[in-house]
Amino acid sequence: MFKPPVLTRSPDSQVVLQLDKVNKIFNAGTPLENHVLHDISLQVSAGELVALVGTSGSGKSTLLNVVGLLDVSSSGELRIQGHLTQGMSEQQRVAIARALVTRPALVLADEPTGNLDTQTADEVFSLFERFNVEHQCAIVIVTHDPRLSSRCPRTIRLSDGRIVYDGASADFNPLND
Repeated sequence: MFKPPVLTRSPDSQVVLQLDKVNKIFNAGTPLENHVLHDISLQVSAGELVALVGTSGSGKSTLLNVVGLLDVSSSGELRIQGHLTQGMSEQQRVAIARALVTRPALVLADEPTGNLDTQTADEVFSLFERFNVEHQCAIVIVTHDPRLSSRCPRTIRLSDGRIVYDGASADFNPLND
């Protein structure tokens, strides 16, 4: 099995993803209002391999949709490779998405191993690890599998739409919420 070196963020590494106080509210101003993301602030640098974990309903998929430009935040700022995404037209967002496909600085994966057996999941995850190291591409992977999240140097845990942990996977204890 491929074992990548542990990558750490250095102060001078290129930030490919930056969120500053991002909120997402569905059905704002109605009786069905649902505040899903609460002041999410984080950075992901080039070459990082990050696990995004949390229980169902914690906001992981909503966060991934906002970061992946499939949905817009209600407030806050989102920058991809330094470019502010708020105020962009749909055409501009599609252009950024196309650029990421050809030479991605950032890959977002929502449960890429969710329906796979253990061996196949390990093989797929090894491909992500190799791509991360060989291309210095930042990768954010949503997973419920603690075996896979522990293989990422960094874990971000969401609970009720808030970041409750952002640090080394080796120090992460899911029982300490």
